[in-house]
Amino acid sequence: MADNSSLFDMRELFAMLFSADSSERAEWLERITPAELEWYYEQQYIH
Repeated sequence: MADNSSLFDMRELFAMLFSADSSERAEWLERITPAELEWYYEQQYIH
């Protein structure tokens, strides 16, 4: 289970992704690793 700081980071991340303009989302997607992306899917943060 994630600790509170991890949960806050995730909330912050998704708030940024859903409120960001296209260039900021594109920049984040360029930085994410395949392992991180897989983790987001496994945790059902991304459907």
